[in-house]
Amino acid sequence: MGVRDQALAEIKKHLVDFIGTYTWEELCREWLLRASGKKIIPFLPDQIGSAWNREAQIDVAGVNFMDKTLILGECKWNRHRIGLDVLETLIAKTDKILPGEGDWKIYYLGFARRGWKQSALDFAQEVNPEKIYGERWQANGMILKTLEEVDRDLDDWTAG
Repeated sequence: MGVRDQALAEIKKHLVDFIGTYTWEELCREWLLRASGKKIIPFLPDQIGSAWNREAQIDVAGVNFMDKTLILGECKWNRHRIGLDVLETLIAKTDKILPGEGDWKIYYLGFARRGWKQSALDFAQEVNPEKIYGERWQANGMILKTLEEVDRDLDDWTAG
């Protein structure tokens, strides 16, 4: 059609948004699946995907109904390091996304293309059941990953 340059320019213009919206989140879910198999995540989820309802949307979610364990993750494809506010927002969604019955153990994941600000890294080290909890849940840990780390882990796990 003779519009190759225009078509390529249009693709390039939207490629970063496409990766951030679709591919990055799928890679993070793949990381969770493989990490649970490698026992980096302390439980094996029955289901992995995303989760949403009228009140909250979670990019990465894993659940084991028998053990009443839930993992909730946020994926950010920004060009800058991500701060503590993203983690606080993720934790605030817990009550809104929690399954109907029982007491739950919650693990959190954060995935950021460019990494995390020091305040977020420090916070992640302090996540424990005594500090972060709700009426029917308690936080049992948090793992933060960068694109480079996710890429390296997936490569290692595929090769090994």
